[in-house]
Amino acid sequence: MEGYAVLSDKETVEGSSSVRKNRAFRPTVAALAVVALSGAVVAGVDSFDEQEIAQANVASVPAAELWRTPAVAPQADDPSTWTLPIRAYQVNGNEVNRTLLSAAQAKKAAACLDRFGVAAPFTAPRSWSEAAPTAHAGPKNGMDVRYGDHDLAKVSAYGYGWPDEAQAGAQSARSFAADAELSPEVELALYGPGGRTGKVAARTAAAPTVNGKAVPAAGCAGETDQALVGRTRTPGVLDTTEDAITKLERRSWDNMLTDPRTLAVFGKWSSCMKSKGFDYKDPWAANDDPRWVAGGGKSAEAIATAKADVTCRNSFGVSETMHKVETDWQQRLLKENPKVAAEAKGYTQRVMAQVDATLGR
Repeated sequence: MEGYAVLSDKETVEGSSSVRKNRAFRPTVAALAVVALSGAVVAGVDSFDEQEIAQANVASVPAAELWRTPAVAPQADDPSTWTLPIRAYQVNGNEVNRTLLSAAQAKKAAACLDRFGVAAPFTAPRSWSEAAPTAHAGPKNGMDVRYGDHDLAKVSAYGYGWPDEAQAGAQSARSFAADAELSPEVELALYGPGGRTGKVAARTAAAPTVNGKAVPAAGCAGETDQALVGRTRTPGVLDTTEDAITKLERRSWDNMLTDPRTLAVFGKWSSCMKSKGFDYKDPWAANDDPRWVAGGGKSAEAIATAKADVTCRNSFGVSETMHKVETDWQQRLLKENPKVAAEAKGYTQRVMAQVDATLGR
């Protein structure tokens, strides 16, 4: 799978990782690398809770409306089609928005590099419709696994793990661009004198040039950031733009987990599991059972447990309850924090307007 742009190795999961790190839940015990939407990849165990794989069906939605519109019509039995109120207030925390921003970054950066007579070391989309990532063998997106496994067919085959091709696909993408060696000329044009690390490199020329043209201080990556998000981000430094709205998202998750409605449905699930011979206090305890680590969540015992888990989940609407409760909490927190909501929504609208203009109607 090809990525689009590698504007900074450290900036691929900004806006979403802090929430995922604070969850008690790990959506999978398999040691899978996850494909970051911009093509640069940060891989690792338990990384499904830090990066979300977008698989948005965007082809039929006008670009100007894409970021405002759910990628797929919500379906009651498919959590991958669900959304949450706070996602309308996020760029990096929203799969569709983040995918489109990455595509716009690639297109602008490639055009900038072309001015210097340098070929882009990544594939830039020719139009907004090319921003949709290819299908992936793992979760369809972050919502697909936000509340745990729900697909009986999947767990019957793979338990708490995922198909081997999900790992293979992620590893293949991981080697693209993020680990690629850039020529000094390309690195200078793309990142400026500091290079991709942001550290000042020794350059002989006071004003660095490529093919006779002066390079911007932060290179084409900086120029692209300035145009799309209104500032030049520092390589290696996390983007804090969405921190305030992300904190509300974290609070909604934490409040959902302790809400009486959630605890009640967890109790029903636990009783159901006991009737099938499995003793767990809640779905997370089953999913995170240390016994699954060695087999990647796909041992016979893990599969049997996961099948009972999903059967009990579906019998009592565990995922549906969690989604309803989290939605309620997000709506409440947005009303209680109007300044945070207004600033986040304004930023999202400004950025996505630039993205729309870059990718074309």
